[in-house]
Amino acid sequence: MLVLALVSQVFRWQSMTVALRLRFLILLKNVLPSLESVMDELKLTNCKTLHGRAEDLSHQDYRESFDIATSRAVARLPILLEWTVPYVKEGGYVIALKGAIYEEEWENPIKPSAH
Repeated sequence: MLVLALVSQVFRWQSMTVALRLRFLILLKNVLPSLESVMDELKLTNCKTLHGRAEDLSHQDYRESFDIATSRAVARLPILLEWTVPYVKEGGYVIALKGAIYEEEWENPIKPSAH
């Protein structure tokens, strides 16, 4: 299951306030109520959930909208990057949480199939 966290940063230089807008992209609809409940309980007003497939939503309103995209290890690195990079603005970051074989995936990538 891909849980993709998308972050937009808003800085106010004079007051030194940093505000983060978080969007959690979830494929499984049954996970949304639990996550939304936690967000409500913690009073996280700048967080929203999105339901859908990462590869589909990246071609809609969310393309190149975020400063940071992060996800856990759900696929080989080339595929994970294909799913996350479209969300990130130019100059932004993708943080891919990978397991012990990340070096092997980096050195010997398997190219994603063409769509």
